[in-house]
Amino acid sequence: MNKQFKYFDVMNKGKVNFDQFSRAIEKIGVVMNEFDLKLVFNKYDLSGDGELDFKEFGMIFSQNEGGDLADNSGSRNNDPYIQEKNRQNLANAELRHDSP
Repeated sequence: MNKQFKYFDVMNKGKVNFDQFSRAIEKIGVVMNEFDLKLVFNKYDLSGDGELDFKEFGMIFSQNEGGDLADNSGSRNNDPYIQEKNRQNLANAELRHDSP
């Protein structure tokens, strides 16, 4: 995880601000609109200082037993982005008459 954090922490400050986070996410090929990306960033910015330290950053990419992104409470699927994606996938499956 340290290597990944250094990729995001381009200023080597031990913290990653939203702009650094956004640019690195884009470079690794994750496609998210700015609103959703801010939701994710703010969810894991536990200190509320507008930057992610190593611990906060690590929580984004750690996975719980179910394979979902971990959240602060340890419960699954509380992330609004994941909930919306799941809702969209179910709606698309219904339109295609697929089983979810």
